[in-house]
Amino acid sequence: MERIEKSIINSIIEAVLHLYHEKVSDEILQIQKTRREFPGDFTFVVFPILKISKCSAEETASAIGKYCIAHNSFLQSFNVIKGFLNISVSQSYWINLL
Repeated sequence: MERIEKSIINSIIEAVLHLYHEKVSDEILQIQKTRREFPGDFTFVVFPILKISKCSAEETASAIGKYCIAHNSFLQSFNVIKGFLNISVSQSYWINLL
């Protein structure tokens, strides 16, 4: 499971660099399993990026989600709930993992 989490974090780092022209450390990025009541596999907490983006939490999460989905075939979809970016991993990734 750590491999997919690292891949998602790397994708977020790339998105922040592309969108906001700032390099961020993976140490400030939090990713966790999405709570059952929300759609998605992993959740990224956007709040540490807000100083860089200078946008609302929802706008920042949406921009990062769009970038990550467009540039990573292993990611299927995303949704934003306040300051949380919920990311769904593609079924083909899970099948290949098994």
